[in-house]
Amino acid sequence: MGSFWPKRKLMMKNVSGDVKGAESDVVASVSKGVQRSGSDNPGPVEEGLVQWAHRDVDKALEDSRFTQKPVFLLFQEIPGCATCTTFGRVVLSSPRLVEAIETLFVSCVINNRGQTESDRQALQRFGEPMLNNPVVRLLESEGKDLLPRKGGIYSASELLSRMHEALKKFSSSSSIPTWFSFYCDEVRLSWKRSLKPVSLETAVFYMGCFWEGEKALGLLTLPEFGSCPIISTFSTWRGVYEVVEVEFEQTELSFSSLLQRVKQSLSVRSVGGVIPVTSKQREIAIKILGSNRVVEDRATSAETATEQGRTSAERDRKYYLRQFLHQDKTKLGFLSERQQIMTNALLGRNSKTGLQWTAVVSPRQLHALGVTQK
Repeated sequence: MGSFWPKRKLMMKNVSGDVKGAESDVVASVSKGVQRSGSDNPGPVEEGLVQWAHRDVDKALEDSRFTQKPVFLLFQEIPGCATCTTFGRVVLSSPRLVEAIETLFVSCVINNRGQTESDRQALQRFGEPMLNNPVVRLLESEGKDLLPRKGGIYSASELLSRMHEALKKFSSSSSIPTWFSFYCDEVRLSWKRSLKPVSLETAVFYMGCFWEGEKALGLLTLPEFGSCPIISTFSTWRGVYEVVEVEFEQTELSFSSLLQRVKQSLSVRSVGGVIPVTSKQREIAIKILGSNRVVEDRATSAETATEQGRTSAERDRKYYLRQFLHQDKTKLGFLSERQQIMTNALLGRNSKTGLQWTAVVSPRQLHALGVTQK
């Protein structure tokens, strides 16, 4: 599963126009999660790691009426072309997406080669062509499309967006698990970042204690503080200052807007001010926070902090989450970077009211962390 992801390793390696390559990077960056028992013995690569509940549409619809869940119906060529295999190997093998398909929907797969009578009947019933690229239909219990059919959906971001919309139409927004809504937003940000990696910007905040500072800045990712599109947080030292480096998506949140949110939220109590990365940041920070909250970066190298006896320790990053997990790197690796930011903030806040950290994490992730849901 991997361990803690340092901030500097979060940048997408693929910055070309290759959509397949970019999609692979996106899924890799947010695919932290846990497959259910038995999913390490997959079937055809085109089916991904989903444990398909049905291969007959009528049985899937019957199950839908019983469970009150919509149907996730995949028409897939098995064996298929590169598009089919990539869709299965990349998109349909992401743990949290797989969990959503298996637990929030009734899953059904149809081979569009029409090898069985059931497959041929389904193709005819829904007007799907044989030997076609993957097509996902999201159905209500009587077999009607919840959303208009749309081909060419091969990215996790687009697929999750349609899944989320289908769940809203099938029941209501309030019935959609919080962890799934957060996951959809996380994948959307990652996909956008992969297409335009230059849209990332870094802000450096200094504070008296980076445990509290990272918690406070992490709270900005919560809906109550505007769901800031923060990509990563990284606690370290810059000269004499304890700092948290924050990467954010500047096409959705400007540096000035980020500072305004820090100023208006509880973060101002834990965050001392800003160390500008650019002259433009310095100008904006002085205007919003005042010159007394803006300092220059006096650290010229990593050795500067070391000579002063101040080295950044891994245990100090995402401190409250690491304490909760007893510094277990394996368990930490079950969570994506954005999940780590949010859970660390919520654990640090330690409030019995409002959003709880367990709502950010999927049920299978909670189980892997050894947390029993009440």
